[in-house]
Amino acid sequence: MNENTLQSKMSNTTLKGTSGDNPQALDAGFRVYQLTKSHFPRVDFKPDPEASETENLQRLEAYITEKEAQLIGLFDLH
Repeated sequence: MNENTLQSKMSNTTLKGTSGDNPQALDAGFRVYQLTKSHFPRVDFKPDPEASETENLQRLEAYITEKEAQLIGLFDLH
């Protein structure tokens, strides 16, 4: 089957039964979506190798709290 025959068959394809007595052409293509910049903050936290595990956990909790506040501030509509 050559390309012209295939294109002709695809353009004549209808999707029957979805619009009552008026069948619609089948959209056999594909869609391309472009992603936008994320509003989610980057994670730049790095544990301090000189600090204890407890200190690093405290720093991580403070970092997460700060980033959550930034994220909530972006979507706060008040």
